[in-house]
Amino acid sequence: MKGSLHTDELLGAVVVRDGGLRTGRRISHAFVMDVPTYHKVLIVTDGAINIAPTLEDKVHICQNAIDLAISLGPRKAEGGDSRRRRNRHFKDAGHA
Repeated sequence: MKGSLHTDELLGAVVVRDGGLRTGRRISHAFVMDVPTYHKVLIVTDGAINIAPTLEDKVHICQNAIDLAISLGPRKAEGGDSRRRRNRHFKDAGHA
């Protein structure tokens, strides 16, 4: 969450040419959502940064999301078990 920061302040360190976080790809962003009632983690990409992306931009956006998913690592078996317990608790509380 960026809160009250202006976008230029937040992205300034990312887009600086020398020593920034730039790559050769288009900049995009992603929301990683862990929805308690859904069995998978969701990654929603580029809700606001690239308004009318070209096909090449879309390739970059997809690759950025793939790299993010890889960097988050595979889910471990015990992670799935804890999620099932949490979902069961959620249902028992009358929320589902």
